Amino acid sequence: MRRGRRMARDSRAHAKRTEALRVSEERLSLAMDAAGLAPWDYDIGSRRTLWDERLATLLGMTRKAAHAVARDWSSVIHPDDRARVLADFQMATEGGAGYDIEFRIVGTDGAVRWLASVGKTVRRPDGTPYRIVGVARDITERKRAEDALRASEAEFRAIFEASGRGKALADAATGRFVRVNRAFCEMTAYSAEELLALTFADIIHPDDRPTAADTFQRLVRDEVAAYDQERRYVRKDGTVIWARANVTLLRDREERPTHRVIVIEDITERKQADERLSLLVAEVDHRAMNMLALVQVMLRHTRAETVKDYAAAALGRVSALARAHTRLSESRWEGADLERLVKEEIAPLRRTDSTRIHVSGPPIGLSPRAAQSFAMAVHEFVTNAAKYGALSLPKGHVSVDWAWRDDGRLVLRWTEAGGPPVQAPVRRGLGMRVIQQSIGQQLDGEVHFNWRPEGLVCELVVPASNISA
Repeated sequence: MRRGRRMARDSRAHAKRTEALRVSEERLSLAMDAAGLAPWDYDIGSRRTLWDERLATLLGMTRKAAHAVARDWSSVIHPDDRARVLADFQMATEGGAGYDIEFRIVGTDGAVRWLASVGKTVRRPDGTPYRIVGVARDITERKRAEDALRASEAEFRAIFEASGRGKALADAATGRFVRVNRAFCEMTAYSAEELLALTFADIIHPDDRPTAADTFQRLVRDEVAAYDQERRYVRKDGTVIWARANVTLLRDREERPTHRVIVIEDITERKQADERLSLLVAEVDHRAMNMLALVQVMLRHTRAETVKDYAAAALGRVSALARAHTRLSESRWEGADLERLVKEEIAPLRRTDSTRIHVSGPPIGLSPRAAQSFAMAVHEFVTNAAKYGALSLPKGHVSVDWAWRDDGRLVLRWTEAGGPPVQAPVRRGLGMRVIQQSIGQQLDGEVHFNWRPEGLVCELVVPASNISA
């Protein structure tokens, strides 16, 4: 009786253990299915591998085909990975702690898949390894995602480094740079390492930082999707450049700003050209107003007995201004050469007899204002000499020379000889008034007339600051 009850208890206990084992195995199976794991068991002595249908499915094979492959599982390894995988597996069978490797396989359908296989070496009590138990998992999609990520990163890097525009990635909150391209470094004269220790605001000109900060806050508040601004940047060596900055924001899933994307283009040359153009326009406008005022004075005070003589006198003076303007236009209003200006004014007389007029002096570049003034003065000298002075007689001659004085002033001397006897005029004529206005008022210079009986000598003395182009 007792023996029967004991057998019944043992039977019930065995049934419970069997059920618990079944439930445990079922849970393990469900967990492995959920994780996409396929178990394998390799017997080192017989060199046989036990697979179940999970691994067969993983390999894209039928169970029968997988059973045949189990005798030589290395046959499904991609040829380029086979040597590496077998070498690692051999180390595990010879006493290694385990096995962990990623490799490609080629299924019976020809498709290439990536597997991650992890195994642990099982040892006998004496420490001898006799089995390796492990699992395999299909990581093909992960590998494809990694490849796509690498390709995307390579594409991003190529785009980021391409073109002559400076590109940078900065933290949205602090503005600290986290990535810069070569062009950005060249524009700012900082190395990449130096820029990564700075913020975007650090390289903006102090006077432009408030505007930059206000505009960025509008971007943070999502009032604008992006913004373009032209502003100044301070290079490492302290020089200032102008650049056009395009700034956008990267946001996370909660629409919180994470990074600033900055693209800058150096526009320093364009800004300098704009500034030169503005100065040029202002200068041309100023010169034009002065010229018109001078023309009005000339027309008002020109005297002649006939309309024809009046027209000739007025035309001569206007033509002198026109020639000066032509020279200035050729130089983009940067200036004119004094020697060329003088020779062009006396050219009509030199064509008849070049030996009667001598011109000499060092090379001097005249500013636009000085060119106009000297052109008018020399024209008046030439006109007076041809009508009443040295060039009105066959033996008369003229010398025009200029030089720098020790006090830094330029002296242009007009000297006549061989003409009619000279007497000082009773009153100043228009020619004298034009010279006085051109040199005295326009250039803050001095005009000295010496009415010698043998010929006129006039010196025009002008400060260097009002001469040079």
